Formats: sequence, C-alpha cells, structure tokens
Amino acid sequence: MTKKLIILFVAAAVLLIGGELKKQAVASETSGQEVFDGIPEADGQEEFVESITSGWVYVASMTYNRDKLAATTGLDGIIYAMGGMPNSSYSTDAFEAYDPDTNTWSVKSQMPIPRNTLTAATGPDGKIYAIGGFINTVPYGLTNRVDVYDPATDTWSPGNPMPTARDWPGAAVVDGKIYVIGGGRSSWKGQRVEMYDPQTDTWSIKSPKPSSRYAMGVAVADGKIYTIGGAVVWSAIATTTVEMYDPQTDTWSTKSPMPGARYRLAAVTGPDGKIYAIGGSDGGLLVNKVQAYDPKTDTWSGAPYLPSQRWDLAAAGSLDGTIYAIGGYSYNPYGRANTVLAYSPVRVVSIDIKPGSYPNSINLGEEGLLPVAILGTQDFDATTIDPDTIEIGGVSLAERGSRKTPKLAYSLEDVDSDGFTDVIAFFDVQMLVTDGVLEVTTTELELTATLDDGTPIKGTDSVNIVN
Repeated sequence: MTKKLIILFVAAAVLLIGGELKKQAVASETSGQEVFDGIPEADGQEEFVESITSGWVYVASMTYNRDKLAATTGLDGIIYAMGGMPNSSYSTDAFEAYDPDTNTWSVKSQMPIPRNTLTAATGPDGKIYAIGGFINTVPYGLTNRVDVYDPATDTWSPGNPMPTARDWPGAAVVDGKIYVIGGGRSSWKGQRVEMYDPQTDTWSIKSPKPSSRYAMGVAVADGKIYTIGGAVVWSAIATTTVEMYDPQTDTWSTKSPMPGARYRLAAVTGPDGKIYAIGGSDGGLLVNKVQAYDPKTDTWSGAPYLPSQRWDLAAAGSLDGTIYAIGGYSYNPYGRANTVLAYSPVRVVSIDIKPGSYPNSINLGEEGLLPVAILGTQDFDATTIDPDTIEIGGVSLAERGSRKTPKLAYSLEDVDSDGFTDVIAFFDVQMLVTDGVLEVTTTELELTATLDDGTPIKGTDSVNIVN
C-alpha cells in the first residue's frame, strides 16, 4: 500500500522590486572593521531577477535576528547558531540550538563574549568550538580566542587560542582535526591555515592557501577541504576561486571556478556529496544564487535559488541530509534575519511495499523475499535508478541466479497500471531481521537509492509486523 509522502519542493517565483542591492565596502580608519554603506535604496525601477522553481521552505525561526553569525552541526544532529550582529554597531553573544526532528529552537548558555564574523566547528568529542572573529566591545578588535561549548552540561570553557587573530575565516573538520582557513586584515592572514588537534590541545601551521581570501565558503567532501569564492583581502572584490586542500599531503590544488563571483556566502556539503554555495554578494549586489559543485567531476551545476537575496548567513546540514540557510542580511524580509530556510537535495519518491496489499503484513519468521515497488511517474523515470545503490536500512537487494553469476533481484514492470515503468526491488526478509531493520516495533521502512546522475532518492511506506 503506497504511503503518501510530504515533499520539500514548492514553487516560487522570485521578483526583485525596487533599487539595486548595491553595497560598497570601505575600511574604517577608526575601527579597522569593514563598514558597509549603501543599504539598498528604492529607485522606482523594477528588475526581474529570475523566475525559478524553489526547493527551499521556511522552517522555525531563530529567537534572535542577526547576520555575520556562525553555525555547526553537533554529533547528535542538533544545529548550533552563535554570535553575529543584531544591528550595525554591536555583536551578540546569543547561542541557540535547533532540533530538526521537532523543528524547534532553544536558547542555550550565551557565549562568554559577544563577537561577529567568527567561525565554528564540531570536534570529535562532540563539543562545539567558536573560533576567532571580531569583538567590538572589550577587548576590542580581531581575536584569536577559542571558546568551547559542552552540549552535555550547557556550559562554556576557554579553549586554546589559535596562533593568528582573524575575522571572516572558515573552518572544517577532517579526521577529528579542526582546520581554520583564511580571514581578513592582511594578505598573509588570508592565506593562513592552522590546524587544531582536540586530542592534544595543540595548534600547528599548515601549507598556506594559494590565494588570499576572506568571507569564503568552506566545506568538506571525501576528506578534502574546499574553499569557494571569497573576496580579496581589504576589498569587496568577489572571486570565483575554488581551491582544494588535502590534509593527508598538506597540499593545495586549484579546481573549476564557481560560475559567477561571490563572497560573504555560505557553503555546506549535501547528502549527494555535492557542495552547495549559498547566497552572498557578487561585490555589488546581494544574490540568492545557489550552485552545486561536484568534487567527483570537478563541475558546477544549478540548484534551487533562495526565495530572496541574503548574505552574511550561516549554513549547516542535518543528519538526514537537509541543508539549512540560517539568518544573515536578507532583502525579504528586509534587514538582519532570524529566518531559516531548509532544502533537501534528496528526491522523495513513492514506494509500495508488497504492491497491491494492505496493511503490508510481514512475519518476522518467514523465509523468502520482500517485494518493494519504486513507482515511476510522469515526473520521475524509475528506470534511471542505479540498482547497485538500492537499500533498506543498509541492506542491499537480494541476489538470484547461480552462485557463479549472481544477479541483483529486481525487475521492471508497471505494477500500478499508470503507464509508467516501476522498479520492483526484492529484499531477503531474514537479512532485514538479522540486521535489525525489521523488528516487532517496526511500523515503516525507508528505501534509499541513487539515480544514474548521482541524485539521491528516498521513499517510505508502512508495514505491519505479525508473529
């Protein structure tokens, strides 16, 4: 019996009304921190940006409006948002936690000191590291401080400061080590790479980044760190630069440039292995662009745009693969935002366990194969599924045929007589029981697979366990 699924894809037409979203960056002689003038002024003109189909949806908002914040996902899947600026003059010490399962935010113990343009990372110990940034209270200026949050006790403690004070850096974690990359104020800082080992509580200097950048997107894929875009230090000159760092060899290499320059963007790796570059500015205009970089092919492709332009946002991914764009300076609603947008690169499809039956009863002691239909539709060609990737709870398709030449157990047919070909996948019931996928308390099963083009899919249907 097919179970209806809620799909995270909605249609949205994006139209920019009013003046250009130009922002000019100038260096403040008194503070050393960048001051951005020219908040968009309406000039009575209408500019059509792009009409698109957007996969982004609004979820629960943060308690506090802010831009220039940082975010990271905890080992338990909770997303933490910290710091930033609630207005143009002061930083905040606000620290909030988002639970994707309940779609709720909760306010946690505030950071020890307010700051903005910081970065954040989750250590192998599950603790949250707030790193660097700019303090516009006391002590004033760039900071190298590291504050460590323990989710188990909701408390902060001082960490080992990084060697170089800087704002606008990016952070990434590979093999339990935290890498802090780039940042503003000087050319050498924009190339700086420092690695922190939580196990030994020590910092070490790594090979410098080839180009000097700040306010770039940073993400990890397949154990490599990618830096995307960013601006030339002490300027608002956005770049298209993409560079990859290999922690194993301590070397950098240049990759295919991003289609269009951006800085003050966010980046996060999706469940499809692609890195999503979200929002930012091209140096003159705020943008709502989202583009996906595939490290496996070194190519860029389009992705659903944000509903409105925003920069100085944070991004994080949940354990189920959903990507979140958090806060930032937004055009709609205008100003510093507390809004949060979610996008799932995983395509949701319909499946039918034991096609044509209801309530999909399964006896845990039965031998044999469990048929699961992946339903093709006018908008979904089920024949593009890679059979090698079809799984339920980590259990692959059963095999049939001879021992010398086994073949995956699946077939193609139109089980629901709608004129579209379906994939019928067969799973060994006892293998599902042995691996703990089927238990007395099981009420539904989730099937996952990958299309030939690399797009991940998933679908769920209910089951009724009988003895």
